[in-house]
Amino acid sequence: METDYNFWADLLTTYRSNPDWLKFLWVFLPAALLALAGSGVSRLVRAVVEAKGAASPSPPPSPPKAFRSWHDEHGFLYMEALDELPAAAAAAAPPPLPWEGEEGDGASGDGDIR
Repeated sequence: METDYNFWADLLTTYRSNPDWLKFLWVFLPAALLALAGSGVSRLVRAVVEAKGAASPSPPPSPPKAFRSWHDEHGFLYMEALDELPAAAAAAAPPPLPWEGEEGDGASGDGDIR
């Protein structure tokens, strides 16, 4: 005995025969449940991340204080980052800036750019 039962047709007929307030629940209740489940999952993930300490990122690494560069016999340029200044560079005074001037050259030496 073969029947021509169609689940979707029966569901649609049932939906159409319901009062309007129940149709409203049929449409919006599943979406509301999904939204609540999604927010609950996001709260759970946030709580797990905070419990593991991953919410506070580690500070970024400090930049290198100096670089050393050189060319090899084939002309390739190499650079190396140094965490500390070499002793000779740390002891040497930096060259004067162009607007600082020297004694007797007419510049005031007070930092004014002329």
